[in-house]
Amino acid sequence: MWFKNVIAEGNKFGYIVNEEKSWIILKDPKKLDEAKSLFSSTNIKLTIEGKRHLGAALGTFDFRSQYAAEKVEVWCNELRCLADFAKTQPQAAYSAFTHGTLNKYTYFMRTIPDMNEFIKPVDDVIRSELLPSLLNAIVTDADRDLYSLPIRHGGLGIPVLSEIAQSQYESSKRITLPLVTIMITQGNELPNKNEVLEIKQRIRKENDTKITERTLKVEQNQTPHTLKALHDAKMPGASSWLSVLPLEEFGFTLNKGEFRDALNLRYGRSLKGLPQTCPCGQPFNVTHALNCKRGGFVTMRHNNIRDFEADILSKIVNDVELEPELQPVSGEIFNGLSGDSARPDIRARGVWRAGQNAFFDVRVTNTQSASQVNQTTESVLRKHEQEKKRCYNKRIMNIEHGTFTPLVFAVSGGMGKECSMFHKHVAERIAVKSGERYERILSTIRCKLSFLILKSALMCVRGSRNFKLKNFEEFELVSTMAKIE
Repeated sequence: MWFKNVIAEGNKFGYIVNEEKSWIILKDPKKLDEAKSLFSSTNIKLTIEGKRHLGAALGTFDFRSQYAAEKVEVWCNELRCLADFAKTQPQAAYSAFTHGTLNKYTYFMRTIPDMNEFIKPVDDVIRSELLPSLLNAIVTDADRDLYSLPIRHGGLGIPVLSEIAQSQYESSKRITLPLVTIMITQGNELPNKNEVLEIKQRIRKENDTKITERTLKVEQNQTPHTLKALHDAKMPGASSWLSVLPLEEFGFTLNKGEFRDALNLRYGRSLKGLPQTCPCGQPFNVTHALNCKRGGFVTMRHNNIRDFEADILSKIVNDVELEPELQPVSGEIFNGLSGDSARPDIRARGVWRAGQNAFFDVRVTNTQSASQVNQTTESVLRKHEQEKKRCYNKRIMNIEHGTFTPLVFAVSGGMGKECSMFHKHVAERIAVKSGERYERILSTIRCKLSFLILKSALMCVRGSRNFKLKNFEEFELVSTMAKIE
């Protein structure tokens, strides 16, 4: 009767039932004869083993096992192709896996029980082929555990699928239970939204607790240097470069060397191919490269961030100035800078209060340097904020009658508390002005800053510091060629 009604009512709305593509899946084999009798006048097919349904599999354990095995074989072949691609384009391969392929696996884990046993071959290919291709390095057990953590916890967001498959399925059952109950009882109303939301929030809290416990367990197997790097990677905005699509139009692309160098910097590991000695005479390593002023890379890193901050300020106010002159000191006494040459990086009118000048000064610090490596990242950033305030705050408040905000960043991409509050305020102002979503604008700002700081760090590490023109005639030749171009 139900099937006939579907045909009759469907025709009114242009829904034509294709009987040959319709299946009846029977749980009880004893009802097979009865079903054949009832639908003898139709072309519907019947099965007691199982059938693919909405991309998943319904049926016996043997049928699900065979279905999953076929899927897993295809997935393993796809991953091997992706691993080959990762040798030359690791960022694109990583993005394809985390934004696409992984979501496909998640769907099957949520809809098919016992996938934890079926999906182990996929884990093996990820461990033995995909990760080594992405990193161009050997992956140890401790590394695999570390990379399985979410990006916000310092990992790469590449989970061990066999360990989360069953929990994914159980969570899916809990979330859909209200809908299943209505379907079984033939109710006419949709599930209560608040009830479903409460279940989701409860599951999210449970998952957060599990992830936190797992993170603590993974950190026990790491060296102190790696632990400090992990803590830096957890700072807001520090991992944004990993979580976005590699879109060239926004400058979010990295070549294979840059991507692997970035991962090594993320985990505090040594980089390959570095010189033994810096042109300044000091032993060359990552820490020295991020601090050495030879070559002008440290200044370029500062100026790039300064220019970016000025650009986003220009989107909310019209009066923006780089390196403004402060009014001269005429008898006032301050503990900080009192010379007439003192200049903050940016001045903008109307940022915090209408008509009032707001001054900003940028500082980028290496939290892994010898003088700061034993301090927490938060305390290091707070110390630099206080130093900037001691230099500028009283003078700007008393003479300029303005406000001062220090914009302090770590070379890992994290930012100080006041800097974070500033970006939230700017994102809110842009959202009101443009009508776009606040969280999207804030995410975009953090992503662009993350790439800006990351590429500046790579420039400090890989940039050449020993280039010198041999004589003045060579300089004239270069200048002439530049003018011709």
